Amino acid sequence: MAADDYEAIVTGVDRPALVLAGPGAGKTYLLADRIKRLLASGVAGTTITVLTFGRDASQHMRNKLLDPEGGFGIPFVDLPNVSTMHALGFEIVNRKTRSLKLRKADLRIQSDSRVKQLLYRDAAMLLGYSEGHADAARQCKLRGECEKGSKEPECPICEKYWEIMSKCNCIDFDDQVLFACQLLEDDPSLLSEFQERCRHLLVDEYQDINAAQFKLIELLSQNSRAGLFAVGDDAQSIYRFRGADPEFILRFGSDFPGASMPPLAHSRRCHELTMAPAQEILKTHYPDWTGPHDLEYHRDPK
Repeated sequence: MAADDYEAIVTGVDRPALVLAGPGAGKTYLLADRIKRLLASGVAGTTITVLTFGRDASQHMRNKLLDPEGGFGIPFVDLPNVSTMHALGFEIVNRKTRSLKLRKADLRIQSDSRVKQLLYRDAAMLLGYSEGHADAARQCKLRGECEKGSKEPECPICEKYWEIMSKCNCIDFDDQVLFACQLLEDDPSLLSEFQERCRHLLVDEYQDINAAQFKLIELLSQNSRAGLFAVGDDAQSIYRFRGADPEFILRFGSDFPGASMPPLAHSRRCHELTMAPAQEILKTHYPDWTGPHDLEYHRDPK
């Protein structure tokens, strides 16, 4: 595939793909265009799932797909599944609440970080651990690194935290993805059902995923790797404080052997006088960066 072959990028369905795209490159348009091409080729919308970083991005994607003035105008009945990673996780959790010792009725998301911190402290102290151990356990879960059966010292604290939360029929923001992965791994029929919905799995902002989100993507795409299509910018990971790790975008090729990783070599938002110095800084201080890319600029520097 030629690095600048847009048609090959947007229509390729023979292997997993990570499209490397900087700010203003046209990532949203690319995802919408790919969806339109898939539908036009006869792919059912029910087998396409788009995972976005936030609710605003999900709504923006739906609006773009529905809007005829934007060149798409896809009928509502043909829309694919467009969701955030966490909303999809919550849907999966809701299917098997009893397996998690939760009740489907009135299941709530506890989103107050102060409450979460206090509950972790209480869980640690009930087990004879310190507040430092509580903070370490909370940060570990934030990164999505929880593994069943792990012997790490933070794990008993997380188990006690989950026990307290279950008494209130609550899960927290991160649990939506962690528990979804656990349920999919434990229930082959549930996994098969959601894999069918993700035969074509499109992932936006791939640079912002953490370990649990990677596992969810890996599980959902297991039976249809060629349908995995991610976009991201390995020079734009700013969510480490929320557990994101740029390691996952950098190792996409080893995680999904045979993948293509073409750049979307356009800059529609920034002109060359802005991007060129930024690229020089990245070359000097970020040796793992996949760039620089030979960009086509769409803004006049004047």
